[in-house]
Amino acid sequence: MTTGLTVRKRIYGGFFGILFLLVLVAGIGFTGFLTVGDNVAHYAKEATDTVRLQQIDRDVADLRRNVLMFTEKEDASALDRIRATQSSLRARLDEAATATAGSDKSGAIATMSRLIGEYGTLLDKGVDLSKRKAYLLNDVLIPVGNQALAALQGYRDAVASRGSEQVVATGRVYEHVLLGRLLVARFFITPQAKQAEEAKRQLSVAVEKLKALAEAEKDPQFRRQADQAFALMSQYEQNFGETVTAIFDLDAIINKELAPRGARFAEPGGPDPRRSPQGDGRLA
Repeated sequence: MTTGLTVRKRIYGGFFGILFLLVLVAGIGFTGFLTVGDNVAHYAKEATDTVRLQQIDRDVADLRRNVLMFTEKEDASALDRIRATQSSLRARLDEAATATAGSDKSGAIATMSRLIGEYGTLLDKGVDLSKRKAYLLNDVLIPVGNQALAALQGYRDAVASRGSEQVVATGRVYEHVLLGRLLVARFFITPQAKQAEEAKRQLSVAVEKLKALAEAEKDPQFRRQADQAFALMSQYEQNFGETVTAIFDLDAIINKELAPRGARFAEPGGPDPRRSPQGDGRLA
C-alpha cells in the first residue's frame, strides 16, 4: 500500500519533523533555564534580606542592652556604643527600604524605621536629662547644701561664743536642716514620689525657720551670716526641686516611653518585615 509520498518527500518530512522536535525541546529547556534563573535570583534576594534583617535584629538587641546599661549606671562607654549602633541601624534600614521598595515588606520596614527614629529622639531627651540630673546633683545641689550647712554652722558657733538667746533657736533650726538633708539623701537612695514630698516639706520648714532666725537677729554682722545661711538654704530647696523633676522626667522617658517602644521589637507580632502583612505573627 502506497501513501503517495516519494522517497524524497519522506526524507525531507522526517528531517523537518526531527528539527521541529529539537526546536521544541530547546525552547522548553531554555524556558526552564530562565525559570530556574528567576527562582535562584528570588532565593538569593530572600537570603540577602534575611541576613540583613538578622543584622538589624542584632543591632536592636545591642541598642536596648546598651540603653539599659546607660540608664542604670550612666556608663559613658555604653553611650558611645549606643551612638555607633544607631548609625549602623540607620544604614541597614535604609538598605532594607531600598531593597524592599514596592514589595509587601516595605510597610513593615517603614514602621521599623519610624519606631527606631522615635526611639532615638526619646533616647536623646533621656541623655540630656541624665546629664542635667548629674549636673544638678554633683555640681549644684551637693556643693550648695554643704555651703548652706557650713554657713549655718558658722552662725551657730558665733552665736554660741556670744552667749546670745539665739543659741537655742539656732540649734533647733540646725536640727531641721540636718533632717531635711537626711530626707534628701533617703530620696536619692529610693527615688519615689513619697520620699520626695517628705524631703520638700522638711526643706520648706527648715527654710522658714532660717528666715525667722535671720529676722530675729539684731546684730548686723551676725545678721549677714544668718541671711547667707538662709539664702543658701533657699537655693538648696530650689535646686532639689529641679533635681527631682529631672529624675522623674528621666524615669518617665525610660519606663513609659523607651521601654514600650523597645519591647515592640521583641513581641511575637512585632514589626518584623518577614512577617505576614496581616500582622498575625506568621512569617510570610
